[in-house]
Amino acid sequence: MHRYLSSSQLLLIAEESGLSIALGEWMLTQSCRIAQQWPERFIAVSIHHTRALL
Repeated sequence: MHRYLSSSQLLLIAEESGLSIALGEWMLTQSCRIAQQWPERFIAVSIHHTRALL
């Protein structure tokens, strides 16, 4: 059985397991790859201020 997680649940699990930085890096990398495929579109990525300082 598969269960969907909300974004807040996913971020909490990532934080508790020590994977939040890796997850953030992966999401930013994927967002940039997608943006390259669609240069006529804009993409917005939310970055928490505490992660931006790392």
